[in-house]
Amino acid sequence: MSAFMTLARPMAVFVLLVSCGFTPMDQALAQRPGKSIQDQDESAEGQARLGDLTQRAREVYRQRDSVAGQRRPLALQRDPLAIRITKLQGLGKEMVATLMKANRQAQIVNNNLQNAQEDDAFLLRRQLRSLQRDIEGLEFQIRANNDLIDVAATDLKTIDNQIAPLDKELARLWTDIDEVRGQWDDLREPAEKYARGEYEALFEAVDEWQRADALWPGGYYWKALCAYELGDITEAETHANKAEEIRIKELGMTDPVSESEAVIALVHTKMGGKYGARAKERFSKAVRLYTKQPSWFTNFVIGRCYAEKEADATRAKIEFEKSLKAKPKNLCATVWLARLQTTAKKETVRDVEAGTQALEGVWNETGKRSWRLGAFLVEAYAAADRKTDAEALLKEVLTLTPPGEQTALRERYAKLAPGS
Repeated sequence: MSAFMTLARPMAVFVLLVSCGFTPMDQALAQRPGKSIQDQDESAEGQARLGDLTQRAREVYRQRDSVAGQRRPLALQRDPLAIRITKLQGLGKEMVATLMKANRQAQIVNNNLQNAQEDDAFLLRRQLRSLQRDIEGLEFQIRANNDLIDVAATDLKTIDNQIAPLDKELARLWTDIDEVRGQWDDLREPAEKYARGEYEALFEAVDEWQRADALWPGGYYWKALCAYELGDITEAETHANKAEEIRIKELGMTDPVSESEAVIALVHTKMGGKYGARAKERFSKAVRLYTKQPSWFTNFVIGRCYAEKEADATRAKIEFEKSLKAKPKNLCATVWLARLQTTAKKETVRDVEAGTQALEGVWNETGKRSWRLGAFLVEAYAAADRKTDAEALLKEVLTLTPPGEQTALRERYAKLAPGS
């Protein structure tokens, strides 16, 4: 069991929200003027920084394991002791309740004795003496039980005093790993890679990082989304569940968070069948949670799910707009809202001109490097009846497209029949 489970609850809540990577990743979403075609993490300097961050993460985990090793035997002593105190306190309450009942009975017998005839008085005095002996015995047992509680509580306090500085050090180390994650996020820019459709590259980047930082739920959210976009729903579910497992079992976080609920709901919706009802429950929970704690990521994921069905296009538009309100210049929501505007049939959602302009902006600002993003723009041009632009861009995009994907891309474009 991870030593991070030992964090106090207020700190653990903070840890989960930050460690999922959604606060640091916001920095990566800001559009930087003069951005070069090459990503930061592709340069020699970026690779060197990445190596340094990896080493820092491994060092934090090494220190954490050391502190956890010191804490573990203390926890093994503390937990049974705490359980023993709880049981003794419960037993004490039961004995006090029994004592109160015996005192009431003795009072009743004593009252009856005041007005009793001699024959009845003998039996009542006898009954009263029996009750008094029971009361004395209970009082002795209660005192003895309280003594046991006092001794156990003293031992528990001694152990807690030894554990407290170790927990403080674990919290500090978690803060350190969060800082490293934030720098990794700034360098790797996972949200931008996802928005550009570079799912394989993002998956590989996260997977590589998790060899040094295995307890990062946010990484598994990204991997689940990448697997989802690549059509591997089984793998997407595996990563979504892994994030949940880490959050609950490793980090000790039993309260749900909107990001996790939304990602699992997205995957379960695609799986259909018995998972459909579960998805609705998860979505409802995600909405309740982000109402209290706004999250651009949660809104985006919910919108992404709604975007799968034409009947839910309006809902998808609303969620993408909420995501952009929570985080302006959010490339994930910007791209998928534009995609929705150029593909939806509903007049209240469809806005080909605005969607095309948005896709053109992202395509240019991100260096015209992603074949999937380029394909989205080709489709937008087709929807706008810009056949010449669509065909010219298609040729450019095909030079970026992996050989195994080129035929499918050509077939997709052929079905669009631009200009018809």
